[in-house]
Amino acid sequence: MPATSTSDFRLGFVQGAREACGVPGLLMSAGFIGFGSMASDAGATFVFAALATILMWALPGQVVMLDMMTVKATLFATLLAVFFSAVRFLPMTVTLGPQMRMAGNSGGGWRAYLAVQWVATTSWALAMQRYPNMPAAQRAPWMMGFGVVCTLVAVVCCAIGYFGADNFPRAIRIGLIFLMPAFFVILLAGDVRTRAMAASLVCGAIAGPALYLWSREWSVMLGGLIGGTVAYAAQKFWKGLPA
Repeated sequence: MPATSTSDFRLGFVQGAREACGVPGLLMSAGFIGFGSMASDAGATFVFAALATILMWALPGQVVMLDMMTVKATLFATLLAVFFSAVRFLPMTVTLGPQMRMAGNSGGGWRAYLAVQWVATTSWALAMQRYPNMPAAQRAPWMMGFGVVCTLVAVVCCAIGYFGADNFPRAIRIGLIFLMPAFFVILLAGDVRTRAMAASLVCGAIAGPALYLWSREWSVMLGGLIGGTVAYAAQKFWKGLPA
């Protein structure tokens, strides 16, 4: 690996690791403590909870899976709910992947394929803010540094929550989990630039809770489908209005 490439890799990795040690890392720690406690309550083993954290790397999907297990949903409904909760990673990866591969012949390709494994809601939102002002060769290492530190912290916090579940009241456990989604919503709200983005946030915020009252098993899938469809239709309607 050329000296300049090594320097870019080290700098990007360290910057990402430092970013993970800030507010995102603290909120994620709280979330995975809550997840560990929920896993213990649901009767799952710690190995199951730890592997879900490492391999799924998607707290909402992990919570959906546990919730489905708790209500004894069918395997088909569980798979669909988790699948659709993870569909959001496709457009996230599509938007970040090409930006990570702009490093020419310095190894940007394989780094990008490895780095996208850590694409999540928070890392995506932060990367979209950081990447425009970051050299291309440092982008994939930044995601790696951010992801490695977050994964290690998440497994440790999952263990704390799992084995200390009796010390956390249920209301606190649920509150800890919702800190991370709240942080993500704040990041998105602060980055809203178009009516389409605003419509997506509003429609999703309304459709999800409303459909949860109707069906706990299908609220995630239908909330995303209906909320997204309504937001898309609203955007098409606005574009058709005369100026």
